[in-house]
Amino acid sequence: MDATTFVRRDFAAMGIEPPVASVFATSNTFMETHKHHKVKFINWIMVILLLAILLAGIVGATYWVLTTPQFTIAKIHIGGEVKRTTTTAIQDTLTRQITGNFFVLNLNTIQQALETLPWIAEAHIRRVWPLTLDVWLRERDPLAKWGDNSLVTNDGIIFTPDAASIPPDLIHLYAPNNTVIEVINNYLWLNTRLINTGLRISKLTLSERHAWYVDFANGLHLSIGVRDFPKRIDKFLKYLADLPQPEALAEVDLRYPNGFTAKWQPQGSTP
Repeated sequence: MDATTFVRRDFAAMGIEPPVASVFATSNTFMETHKHHKVKFINWIMVILLLAILLAGIVGATYWVLTTPQFTIAKIHIGGEVKRTTTTAIQDTLTRQITGNFFVLNLNTIQQALETLPWIAEAHIRRVWPLTLDVWLRERDPLAKWGDNSLVTNDGIIFTPDAASIPPDLIHLYAPNNTVIEVINNYLWLNTRLINTGLRISKLTLSERHAWYVDFANGLHLSIGVRDFPKRIDKFLKYLADLPQPEALAEVDLRYPNGFTAKWQPQGSTP
């Protein structure tokens, strides 16, 4: 007696139709589902492998592009108005900063390095295909000499270039660094007041005690004091034309509340 016959008899004794067909149908469905999941799993594995190969190819190609010497910068174009900064200084700075090829250059680092050169006020860097670095530079416009070795711009930027590059005809401003804006403002104001007087400033000094002094190209020295700079200058200019031989003045002391004292150069020594 086989197992199927035995099962049928047991179910017949209970008056129930044996579910043999149903059992076999369920078994077949399970096998088909298992086979489908297996195929789906294999497909996913293939997709993952293909993506991994593709990603590896992209990474390899990217690494090659970023590191190959075939994309090394071949040309550097320098533009702008550059008069005081030497070509050697610019080239040396670029040589130190150009690391890597055309695609990996850090343009911000190159820009910042160029702007540390004393005369350079502004630098713009951009890549230009094929393999060209375009550099545009703007130099500072000095207003005056500041102290013994530095220069200063209209907006109060103090910088110290090579002595050989400093223009010889600039006036001198001497003052503590933290007073630079005040000194510039007084100098510019004084220049406007001197129009049509024939006087030209050669040096403006603000001492540590905040006392003002002005020296002119003709040798005249003004002592102004620590207060009322505009008021005392206007007082001097008001009476300048009334003084005898104003072109021969040597010293004027404006520190008196109700007037000033004046000294003249020895006769025959007027510049």
